[in-house]
Amino acid sequence: MRQEVMKSTVSVFRPGPEGFEILCVQGAAGAIPLHLHASWCFIAVESGERHLSSAGCSVVVRPGDAVAVPSGLAHACSSPEGGCDFLAVSIPADMLPDWMRDFRGTQFFRLASDGSLTERLAAIMETRDAIEASSLPELLSQAVSAMDPLAVSALNAPASGEAIVEKARLILDNPESSGLDLHEVSRRAGASPFHLSRQFRRVTGLPPGEYRTLTQLRQARTLLVQGAALADAAAASGFHDQSHLTLRFKKYMGITPGQFARACR
Repeated sequence: MRQEVMKSTVSVFRPGPEGFEILCVQGAAGAIPLHLHASWCFIAVESGERHLSSAGCSVVVRPGDAVAVPSGLAHACSSPEGGCDFLAVSIPADMLPDWMRDFRGTQFFRLASDGSLTERLAAIMETRDAIEASSLPELLSQAVSAMDPLAVSALNAPASGEAIVEKARLILDNPESSGLDLHEVSRRAGASPFHLSRQFRRVTGLPPGEYRTLTQLRQARTLLVQGAALADAAAASGFHDQSHLTLRFKKYMGITPGQFARACR
């Protein structure tokens, strides 16, 4: 007997500055491989379970629970059979306190599990109240700091090789470098391709090629939010064509770029 495939639906609310975003995802199923976010991401589950894992730890987010994922933390996520409904808040660095901008930890932060955050996010998505949403960055940064303030200093020490990796990240983050191969990126960063790949994976959890793909996806997302056609967004963000963008978008976002574009209208 053929098993019915669940279809995810997503709605998006951008209440203020660029990068400040609330997503409501219903029917999330399957797994998303290792990836990372340029901003801090807060996930609150309404129903089902969301499983998050990284090299440093793993966590199961259940209804009423909320978890913070630091920027730059390579992690994978999945939902078991039956799917999951969750809300996710992305907050740009300039809206967060200094310690969160500079954080280089390797852990998730579990927030209060009384369901209040989940209920508040659901209400904001229902009413699209920008004033109410504007208090979220401060509220969430306080909640994270209160959970384990000692972890900030203990995990924030720079790692060996981080300077080389940071140079490479700046190159890969530049849209104009999309045509550079690994050898040229390594040369500009001041390392051999082998050394850069090893250090890059150790520091970020990802190989340089996967990191570049995620950077291109962020650029494509921005263009789609601005109303660009799928083919134009694919070309401008460095993908071979629209089908290549769709394949990667579905792999890392869990939905197609067309679904995402419609949710932003």
